[in-house]
Amino acid sequence: MAAPVVSRRVEINGPWIVSTATATQYPDFVTWRIIERLANLHAPGLMPDFSGTIRCETTFSGGSGGAVILDLGAVFEIAVVTLNGKALPTRISPPYVYDVSEVVRQGENHLVVEVTNTLVNQQLDWFSQFHHLEPTGLLGPVTLGYGT
Repeated sequence: MAAPVVSRRVEINGPWIVSTATATQYPDFVTWRIIERLANLHAPGLMPDFSGTIRCETTFSGGSGGAVILDLGAVFEIAVVTLNGKALPTRISPPYVYDVSEVVRQGENHLVVEVTNTLVNQQLDWFSQFHHLEPTGLLGPVTLGYGT
């Protein structure tokens, strides 16, 4: 089956409820804060030392009646996605793209994206000063593509 042809893209904007869970806390998340725009959470003043799972959730208005593609954009590292209570396939590398034609609803939809990074942020050693640290979390942009 051929991939749908996307003719229109709509960005899913915030607010995003951001929660965290370390490996020992998972699946019990603690709300960190509400953000309007997705950002690299590794940045100073955010969560530069965090290793674990970051949950980003939001609601958005969607439409159906044709092909609908969810594109998470940039994700660092593993993405586990639930849309309207339905688990989508886990992605461990790009592209973080899902056919949600059968899941997205007309009207309000609830999206949960859990992104798990590596221990490199938390377990720094002498060699880490030479290691390029990757961004952390869901950077997006998160979009819905509508097409045929």
